[in-house]
Amino acid sequence: VFVVTNTYQKRNKNSNKIKVNMVSYIDGPFFPDSNLNKKEAQVSLRNKVYETMKNESKHNNVEVIKYIKK
Repeated sequence: VFVVTNTYQKRNKNSNKIKVNMVSYIDGPFFPDSNLNKKEAQVSLRNKVYETMKNESKHNNVEVIKYIKK
């Protein structure tokens, strides 16, 4: 599995208008753990991908899209 995380970073800090650059981080490859059964390997792989995306998303310094969990 490869992970692509898109982040948004403010381009000009002195301007009143928000101008942003989208920066993409590509991580991987991630492989399932062959020592686990199929379901456990899927969960483990999902957790690795999720943690990687969470860490890369810390590079955001402007909020362009607001996601609200219902």
